[in-house]
Amino acid sequence: MQRHHPNRNKRVRESVPSINSDLCARTQLLRASCSSCVQACPTGALFETESDTGGEVALGLNTEACTGCGACRAACEKSAVSIPLNLPVAPAGSTGVTLVCQHHSTAGMGPAIPCLHALGLNDLARFWLAGIRKILLASGDCSTCPLAAQTRLQDRIDQFNILAQSRDLPELHHSTAGPKALHHWCNDTSAPDRGRRAFLRGFAAPVLAASDAAPDDRSALQRFLELGEKRKGRLFPHVPVIAANTCTACDNCINLCPNGALILVKDNNGETSYVVNASACTGCCLCEDICDFSAVEVRTMHPEATAIQLTRYHCRACGVARNATGPIPPQDGLCHICRQTRQHKKLFQVLE
Repeated sequence: MQRHHPNRNKRVRESVPSINSDLCARTQLLRASCSSCVQACPTGALFETESDTGGEVALGLNTEACTGCGACRAACEKSAVSIPLNLPVAPAGSTGVTLVCQHHSTAGMGPAIPCLHALGLNDLARFWLAGIRKILLASGDCSTCPLAAQTRLQDRIDQFNILAQSRDLPELHHSTAGPKALHHWCNDTSAPDRGRRAFLRGFAAPVLAASDAAPDDRSALQRFLELGEKRKGRLFPHVPVIAANTCTACDNCINLCPNGALILVKDNNGETSYVVNASACTGCCLCEDICDFSAVEVRTMHPEATAIQLTRYHCRACGVARNATGPIPPQDGLCHICRQTRQHKKLFQVLE
C-alpha cells in the first residue's frame, strides 16, 4: 500500500489503518476487483492508484485525509485492514456491553471508539461468542457527522440477527445507552488502559473472552456461522455458487481461494466434487475474478450451495486426465484448453 503525505512535517496520526498484504485480495491477484475498503472510506483517504512498478493497481492512503474512523476496517471481512479501536473487554458473566463514540458528550470519561460503525460482523460474532446479547450504544449525531460510514452498525446488527435467526440462535439486541449504563461505563475498572502498551495491543484483534484466545485459525464469524449445522436453510454472508453448465472444472477457483471456501473433495468411493464451505467465505470474489467463463458468482445472505459432482475423463486431443462437471464427460471429448485453442486441429494437415 502506498502512503501519500502532503505535509511530511506534520505528525501522522496514530490511528491510520494498517493493511496486511498477506491477507489483502489485491495482492493475491492482479485483476482482483475487491475495493471494499476504498468504497467504505467516507473521506477518500483510501484510493486506487498505479503501483510503483507500473501497470498494476495498488491501494494508496492519504494520511492527512484519514480520520481513523475505521469504516475500512468494518468493510474488510478478510481482516486485512486493522486499526486500534479500544474495544471494551466483556466482564466475565456479563450479557451486555456499552459502546461509546468519541463524538458523544461523555467520550472523554472512558474508552471511546472513533466511530461505532467501525465494528464489523466479526466483532459482533466475537461479542456473541463471549455471551453478549445486548449492546448499548452512545453516539454523536450520525446524520450530521461527516465521518459517518455508509453502512451503519445498526444495519450490521440487523444482518447478524438474520444469520442468527436462520440458525435458531439468540439475537443481539441494541438500544441507546441510558445514564445508568453510561455511569457504569465511566467507572468500569475492566476497561483497557489508554497508555502506550494499550495502543500497541490495539493493532492485534481484541480478545473479549478466553474462548476467542484458544488456538484456532478460524475467525469469530466463521465459528459462529458453523453453528446450527443441522439447521436447514442456514444463511451465510457470502456464498460462492458454481454454475455446473458453465464450469470447465479447471480448478482455478479452488487453487486460488485463500480461505478454503471452495474445496475439491474425494469421497470413500473415489468420486470427486466441488464442495462449498460457505462459513469460510469472506466475499473477496477472487473466485469470480479468476474464472474466464463467469461460472462463479458470490452471492450475499444466501444458503450454502450444493456440491458439484465431477467426472474424470481423458481429453481425446491432448490425452490429459481432466475433470468435467456432471455425471458424463463433454460430448466433444475435449478439455477446456483444447476446446479453446484448437491446437489439435493443427497437428495434421492433408496435402493435395
